[in-house]
Amino acid sequence: MKQSQEFGYIHHTVAFSLKWDKGSQQEKDFLEKSYDILILVPNVENFAIRKQISKKNDFDYELTMDFESEEKYEEYNNHPDHQGYVKNIWLKQTKNFLEKDTIVLMETPKTKTKENGIRHSVAFKLKWDKGSFEEQKFLEDSFNILINVPNVKNFEVNKQTNANNPYDYELAMDFDNQKEYGEYSNHDRHRAYVKNLWLKQVSEFLEKDTTIIKK
Repeated sequence: MKQSQEFGYIHHTVAFSLKWDKGSQQEKDFLEKSYDILILVPNVENFAIRKQISKKNDFDYELTMDFESEEKYEEYNNHPDHQGYVKNIWLKQTKNFLEKDTIVLMETPKTKTKENGIRHSVAFKLKWDKGSFEEQKFLEDSFNILINVPNVKNFEVNKQTNANNPYDYELAMDFDNQKEYGEYSNHDRHRAYVKNLWLKQVSEFLEKDTTIIKK
Protein backbone atom coordinates (compact mmCIF):
# COMPACT_ATOMS: atom_id res chain seq x y z
CA MET A 1 0.00 0.00 0.00
CA LYS A 2 1.55 3.26 -1.14
CA GLN A 3 1.38 6.33 1.06
CA SER A 4 1.57 9.75 -0.60
CA GLN A 5 1.85 11.81 2.57
CA GLU A 6 4.67 12.25 5.07
CA PHE A 7 4.01 10.61 8.42
CA GLY A 8 4.54 12.43 11.72
CA TYR A 9 6.71 9.69 13.23
CA ILE A 10 10.46 10.25 13.24
CA HIS A 11 12.78 7.27 13.10
CA HIS A 12 16.10 8.17 14.77
CA THR A 13 19.13 5.98 14.16
CA VAL A 14 22.77 6.32 15.16
CA ALA A 15 25.26 3.94 13.55
CA PHE A 16 28.58 3.79 15.41
CA SER A 17 31.81 2.03 16.24
CA LEU A 18 33.49 1.97 19.63
CA LYS A 19 37.03 2.63 20.79
CA TRP A 20 37.04 -0.79 22.46
CA ASP A 21 37.96 -4.15 20.94
CA LYS A 22 35.11 -6.25 19.64
CA GLY A 23 33.97 -8.75 22.24
CA SER A 24 35.62 -6.84 25.08
CA GLN A 25 34.03 -6.23 28.47
CA GLN A 26 34.15 -2.47 27.77
CA GLU A 27 32.08 -2.99 24.63
CA LYS A 28 29.56 -5.11 26.52
CA ASP A 29 29.32 -2.53 29.31
CA PHE A 30 28.73 0.30 26.83
CA LEU A 31 25.87 -1.52 25.11
CA GLU A 32 24.23 -2.47 28.40
CA LYS A 33 24.50 1.07 29.82
CA SER A 34 23.18 2.56 26.60
CA TYR A 35 20.13 0.32 26.75
CA ASP A 36 19.46 0.83 30.46
CA ILE A 37 19.69 4.63 30.23
CA LEU A 38 18.09 5.49 26.90
CA ILE A 39 15.07 3.20 27.12
CA LEU A 40 13.95 5.19 30.18
CA VAL A 41 14.22 8.65 28.61
CA PRO A 42 10.68 10.00 28.04
CA ASN A 43 9.12 9.78 24.56
CA VAL A 44 11.36 6.95 23.29
CA GLU A 45 9.44 4.23 21.43
CA ASN A 46 10.61 0.95 19.87
CA PHE A 47 14.16 1.28 21.20
CA ALA A 48 16.60 -1.34 19.98
CA ILE A 49 20.31 -2.02 19.71
CA ARG A 50 21.26 -3.54 16.39
CA LYS A 51 24.46 -5.21 15.24
CA GLN A 52 25.96 -4.71 11.79
CA ILE A 53 26.30 -8.10 10.07
CA SER A 54 27.92 -7.14 6.77
CA LYS A 55 31.12 -5.36 5.76
CA LYS A 56 29.39 -2.73 3.64
CA ASN A 57 30.30 0.16 5.97
CA ASP A 58 32.63 1.11 8.83
CA PHE A 59 30.08 0.88 11.65
CA ASP A 60 29.54 -2.00 14.08
CA TYR A 61 26.28 -1.15 15.86
CA GLU A 62 23.14 0.97 15.71
CA LEU A 63 20.85 2.53 18.28
CA THR A 64 17.34 2.92 16.85
CA MET A 65 14.22 4.54 18.27
CA ASP A 66 11.00 6.24 17.16
CA PHE A 67 9.36 9.50 18.21
CA GLU A 68 5.75 10.49 17.73
CA SER A 69 6.59 14.04 16.68
CA GLU A 70 9.39 16.58 16.26
CA GLU A 71 8.41 18.11 19.59
CA LYS A 72 8.80 14.82 21.45
CA TYR A 73 12.13 14.19 19.71
CA GLU A 74 13.41 17.59 20.88
CA GLU A 75 12.26 16.85 24.43
CA TYR A 76 14.31 13.65 24.28
CA ASN A 77 17.37 15.50 22.97
CA ASN A 78 17.16 18.10 25.72
CA HIS A 79 16.34 15.71 28.56
CA PRO A 80 19.07 15.72 31.26
CA ASP A 81 19.37 11.92 31.21
CA HIS A 82 20.07 11.95 27.47
CA GLN A 83 22.49 14.87 27.72
CA GLY A 84 24.30 13.20 30.60
CA TYR A 85 24.58 9.99 28.59
CA VAL A 86 26.07 11.85 25.62
CA LYS A 87 28.60 13.71 27.78
CA ASN A 88 29.68 10.93 30.12
CA ILE A 89 29.39 7.79 27.98
CA TRP A 90 28.81 8.42 24.27
CA LEU A 91 31.50 11.02 23.51
CA LYS A 92 34.09 9.19 25.61
CA GLN A 93 33.65 5.76 24.06
CA THR A 94 32.56 6.08 20.41
CA LYS A 95 35.20 6.63 17.73
CA ASN A 96 32.88 7.41 14.80
CA PHE A 97 29.16 7.64 14.20
CA LEU A 98 26.48 8.76 11.75
CA GLU A 99 23.07 10.03 12.81
CA LYS A 100 19.99 9.57 10.67
CA ASP A 101 16.50 10.99 11.17
CA THR A 102 13.88 9.89 8.69
CA ILE A 103 10.16 10.12 8.03
CA VAL A 104 8.22 7.64 5.91
CA LEU A 105 7.11 8.71 2.44
CA MET A 106 5.84 5.33 1.19
CA GLU A 107 5.48 1.97 2.90
CA THR A 108 3.89 -1.46 2.72
CA PRO A 109 1.68 -2.77 5.55
CA LYS A 110 3.67 -3.92 8.58
CA THR A 111 4.16 -7.65 9.02
CA LYS A 112 5.88 -9.51 11.82
CA THR A 113 9.43 -10.69 11.16
CA LYS A 114 11.50 -13.31 12.95
CA GLU A 115 13.44 -12.20 16.01
CA ASN A 116 16.80 -12.71 14.32
CA GLY A 117 15.66 -11.15 11.05
CA ILE A 118 17.74 -8.78 8.95
CA ARG A 119 17.04 -5.10 8.40
CA HIS A 120 18.52 -3.97 5.08
CA SER A 121 18.73 -0.24 4.42
CA VAL A 122 20.37 1.94 1.81
CA ALA A 123 20.76 5.69 2.34
CA PHE A 124 21.39 7.59 -0.88
CA LYS A 125 21.58 10.79 -2.90
CA LEU A 126 20.26 11.13 -6.42
CA LYS A 127 21.76 12.85 -9.44
CA TRP A 128 18.54 14.83 -9.87
CA ASP A 129 17.60 18.15 -8.28
CA LYS A 130 15.50 17.98 -5.12
CA GLY A 131 11.82 18.29 -5.88
CA SER A 132 12.29 17.41 -9.53
CA PHE A 133 10.02 15.17 -11.57
CA GLU A 134 12.94 12.74 -12.06
CA GLU A 135 13.49 12.47 -8.31
CA GLN A 136 9.85 11.67 -7.59
CA LYS A 137 9.70 9.17 -10.43
CA PHE A 138 12.78 7.35 -9.12
CA LEU A 139 11.24 7.04 -5.66
CA GLU A 140 7.92 5.79 -7.04
CA ASP A 141 9.58 3.35 -9.45
CA SER A 142 11.79 2.01 -6.65
CA PHE A 143 8.75 1.40 -4.48
CA ASN A 144 6.70 -0.26 -7.20
CA ILE A 145 9.50 -2.54 -8.37
CA LEU A 146 11.11 -3.62 -5.10
CA ILE A 147 7.92 -4.41 -3.18
CA ASN A 148 7.30 -7.11 -5.80
CA VAL A 149 10.62 -8.87 -5.30
CA PRO A 150 10.04 -12.05 -3.24
CA ASN A 151 10.81 -12.12 0.50
CA VAL A 152 10.64 -8.34 1.05
CA LYS A 153 8.77 -7.28 4.20
CA ASN A 154 8.01 -3.86 5.70
CA PHE A 155 9.39 -1.94 2.73
CA GLU A 156 9.82 1.82 3.21
CA VAL A 157 10.90 4.81 1.21
CA ASN A 158 12.14 7.31 3.78
CA LYS A 159 13.12 10.96 3.64
CA GLN A 160 16.15 12.24 5.57
CA THR A 161 15.48 15.19 7.90
CA ASN A 162 18.84 15.46 9.69
CA ALA A 163 20.93 18.28 8.20
CA ASN A 164 24.16 16.63 9.40
CA ASN A 165 23.55 13.48 7.34
CA PRO A 166 24.90 13.63 3.77
CA TYR A 167 22.11 11.50 2.27
CA ASP A 168 18.61 12.57 1.21
CA TYR A 169 16.60 9.34 1.13
CA GLU A 170 16.58 5.75 2.30
CA LEU A 171 15.15 2.45 1.13
CA ALA A 172 14.58 0.02 4.01
CA MET A 173 13.18 -3.49 4.23
CA ASP A 174 13.16 -6.61 6.42
CA PHE A 175 14.04 -10.24 5.72
CA ASP A 176 13.41 -13.23 7.96
CA ASN A 177 16.88 -14.70 7.45
CA GLN A 178 20.07 -14.58 5.41
CA LYS A 179 18.77 -17.10 2.88
CA GLU A 180 15.77 -14.94 1.98
CA TYR A 181 17.95 -11.84 1.81
CA GLY A 182 20.30 -13.65 -0.58
CA GLU A 183 17.39 -14.72 -2.77
CA TYR A 184 16.23 -11.09 -2.95
CA SER A 185 19.72 -9.85 -3.86
CA ASN A 186 20.04 -12.41 -6.66
CA HIS A 187 16.50 -12.14 -8.00
CA ASP A 188 16.24 -11.06 -11.64
CA ARG A 189 13.86 -8.20 -10.80
CA HIS A 190 16.25 -6.78 -8.21
CA ARG A 191 19.30 -7.15 -10.44
CA ALA A 192 17.49 -5.41 -13.31
CA TYR A 193 16.50 -2.58 -10.95
CA VAL A 194 20.12 -2.09 -9.88
CA LYS A 195 21.37 -2.11 -13.47
CA ASN A 196 18.68 0.00 -15.11
CA LEU A 197 17.68 2.47 -12.38
CA TRP A 198 19.97 2.47 -9.36
CA LEU A 199 23.38 2.67 -11.00
CA LYS A 200 22.19 5.25 -13.52
CA GLN A 201 20.48 7.66 -11.11
CA VAL A 202 22.17 7.36 -7.70
CA SER A 203 25.24 9.52 -7.06
CA GLU A 204 26.29 8.07 -3.69
CA PHE A 205 24.96 5.63 -1.10
CA LEU A 206 25.58 3.77 2.16
CA GLU A 207 24.30 0.24 2.80
CA LYS A 208 23.63 -1.29 6.20
CA ASP A 209 22.56 -4.80 7.20
CA THR A 210 21.67 -5.19 10.86
CA THR A 211 19.99 -7.55 13.27
CA ILE A 212 18.54 -6.79 16.71
CA ILE A 213 20.62 -7.86 19.71
CA LYS A 214 18.55 -6.11 22.39
CA LYS A 215 15.14 -4.42 22.46
